[in-house]
Amino acid sequence: QILLQNMRGLYNNFNQLIDIFETHKKVDIMTLSETHIINNGHNDNVALYHIEGFSLIKNNRKNGNGGGVAMYINNSIKWQRHCDLEISSMESI
Repeated sequence: QILLQNMRGLYNNFNQLIDIFETHKKVDIMTLSETHIINNGHNDNVALYHIEGFSLIKNNRKNGNGGGVAMYINNSIKWQRHCDLEISSMESI
């Protein structure tokens, strides 16, 4: 299963994300929009968002407030991030 969730702030709503993972036990990939993680800010630490059995990748908004995208990928999935395919003018992973 692949799910998309608008977080409106991952730091403030992380417990709600945990609830989603507990409700949807078959999630393989969870994509997140509006993470509101600020580069080098108090909330820019992947350890804050650890979920057992999943890898987290993220792309914070470079300028301004809000924005940001992230993905949780089940550790059973073999994957590789292709930064060369990411477009700098848009938030993507």
